[in-house]
Amino acid sequence: MILYIVISIAIFIIIFLEFLREKYKIEEISKKSKEILDKYNEKKDEKILMEVLNIQKIFFQYFIITTIVTIIPLFYILSLSKPSFEIIDNTTLKLHNLYKNHEIAVYYEGRLLGIYKADENAVLALDNEITSKDIKLEVIVIKLPFKLPIFNKEWLSTFGSYLIFYFLLSFVSSIIKRIYKFIHKTRTNG
Repeated sequence: MILYIVISIAIFIIIFLEFLREKYKIEEISKKSKEILDKYNEKKDEKILMEVLNIQKIFFQYFIITTIVTIIPLFYILSLSKPSFEIIDNTTLKLHNLYKNHEIAVYYEGRLLGIYKADENAVLALDNEITSKDIKLEVIVIKLPFKLPIFNKEWLSTFGSYLIFYFLLSFVSSIIKRIYKFIHKTRTNG
């Protein structure tokens, strides 16, 4: 379930950013701004300066909206990585239903206690008894065949998997756009 949420958020952000790029016509404006700046460097005219300011205003609006659209979902993704829980007894934790059948890394007093899988009722049964509330949980979204040297982990949580999916989907999206532009260009020219 968490994996699908992470992928959906990455897809939503890519689509929304592409929509904004088309709405604000960023590619056309960037080409136009280079031409206008060259004109301004030659003539130093106030009319040209006003055009430059209008273009900067459009870029600033685009920047603010894209920043908001990318940062707000990141907070949600980060909140998914550290699930809240309720201690039922010394060896059992109850998680939110969103975490059913997910693997969870359990840290107790600063060290990794183990990786446990929540059952159908989102209950996590631990091997060791716990006596304090110094427990931290981390959702495992993707397991890796190797250990990440910096983090000393063999898995990615929500944020790491989001970054991977976002960059992969962005790469695929850019390839599809280039193919579409190439096909459209050959149809109009040929």
